[in-house]
Amino acid sequence: MKYSHKSITFPRYFLPLINLIFFSLIGCSQIPKTENQPTSQPPEKKSINVDVATANLNPPATITEYIGTTKPIQEVSLRSQVEGKLLALTVDVGDRLFSGQLIATIDDSFQIAAVNKAKADLLALESELAQAESEVNNARTEVEKMRVELRQAENDAARFNKLLQDGAISQKEAENYQTSAKIAAKNLKSAQEQITIEQKVVSTFLARIGSQKAVIAQEQQELGYYRLFSPINGVVLAKMTEIGNLITPSTEIVKIGDFRQVKVIVPVSELELANLNIGQLVNVKFDAFSTQSFTGKLTTISPLIETNNRKVNLEIILDNPDSKIGSGLLARVKFNPEKQQKIIIPESALNQNQDTNYIFIIKNKQENKATVEKQVVEIGNIVNGKVEIISGIKPNDNFVINSSQPLQNGDQVSLSVLSE
Repeated sequence: MKYSHKSITFPRYFLPLINLIFFSLIGCSQIPKTENQPTSQPPEKKSINVDVATANLNPPATITEYIGTTKPIQEVSLRSQVEGKLLALTVDVGDRLFSGQLIATIDDSFQIAAVNKAKADLLALESELAQAESEVNNARTEVEKMRVELRQAENDAARFNKLLQDGAISQKEAENYQTSAKIAAKNLKSAQEQITIEQKVVSTFLARIGSQKAVIAQEQQELGYYRLFSPINGVVLAKMTEIGNLITPSTEIVKIGDFRQVKVIVPVSELELANLNIGQLVNVKFDAFSTQSFTGKLTTISPLIETNNRKVNLEIILDNPDSKIGSGLLARVKFNPEKQQKIIIPESALNQNQDTNYIFIIKNKQENKATVEKQVVEIGNIVNGKVEIISGIKPNDNFVINSSQPLQNGDQVSLSVLSE
């Protein structure tokens, strides 16, 4: 098969037009760029994606009923401090007592003998003291006697020394009187030393008498321990021994409860602690008095959590003017909710810088675009990922709870589809 080529021909008047188009294209490609010719535009700054929530007051707390048990406001265990046979026990369970009332008597015969012996020992010491003081007086009398004898001997020695100088007596006679004067001086000194010795004996007896008086006071004080008195106004909760038993120190005699007020012990879950405050009013009802309602006050939140059930014991105090509420009654407790509602936000929305807490508030919102403003807040309790806001934010304020990257004051943000 043969191929034939057919040439394409243009009319002659097309040639100038084709040349013009060709050279125009070449010229445009070679035009240099001027300095004022605009370059490519910088990329627009991307906004930060954020999740936004609306600040709302927390809903009123649900009032939950808890079960507790009553106890007296004060419970005293009356114990013996001495040993002996229990001779009398004048009270029984349920008896009402007043402070200072005699409850029990323990045999004190041995203690009375100990007191009498201590007193007898004191009398003996006082007698010996009197004897020692008499010896001091005798020693002083002896000193005065020795002082007189010394003066006489010194006078004689001086007189006979003058006679010796006059030649009326011999040297030996004069020396005898001088020797007598020296002996009298020594006797005086010895008598004075005896006074010091006798005074020390008196001081010793005075110290022993002081110690013996302290022994008597101690014995008499212990004698008082053989009679047991109620330390408070109250009711006998339990009688722990009987008449005739041997009582030893620390033996429990009776238990006494003060029911002018009662406390209700209530175990609650640790999750409830955020809703409880010391001084909070409590509504209490008893199955024993089903028609009455009582108002108490939360006074104690135990710092110990029971590990087996994760519960905390609370103490609620109730007035009990008629003492009608006893120990061990079942109490139904409802905590009055706080009247003031508070704003609660997720903990993820909270930022911290040293001691400052802050969040980011949504401003200038247009469709799904906005800016953020840093807002310092005062916080309260933080429980289970929720933060209580005391000040710094108002109901219906929009705030950031999560962001795709760290935020700065004034940043442009985009609101996610998850935002409220």
